[in-house]
Amino acid sequence: MGPGRGRHPRQLPGADRWCPGVGGCGRPGGSRGVLEHAALVRNEFGGVDLAFCVAGVIHAGTVLDSGLADFEHVMNVNPCGTVNTVKALLPSMISSGRGTL
Repeated sequence: MGPGRGRHPRQLPGADRWCPGVGGCGRPGGSRGVLEHAALVRNEFGGVDLAFCVAGVIHAGTVLDSGLADFEHVMNVNPCGTVNTVKALLPSMISSGRGTL
C-alpha cells in the first residue's frame, strides 16, 4: 500500500459521504456543517459512541511571517473545531446515556 492509498475518497467508495471535510468554524460548512454531519451519522448508525477532537494546524514560519489570516485559520480549526465537534455530538451522547469524547 503506497503513501495515502485508501485515504482519498476516490480510493474508498462512499468515504466522502462520511468524511466531507467539515470541522472548525473556518472550514467549509463550519459549525453548520458539523451539525449536519453529526445528524447524518446519527441517522445512519444510531449515534456516536466515541469521538476524538484531534484536528489541529499551525502556521509554518515566524510570527513576523504570519498574517492575521494565518492566526484566524489556526484559531478556527484548533479551538473552534473542538467546540463545534463537542456541541454537535454531546447532546445525543447525553440523551442516549452513552458515549465518550
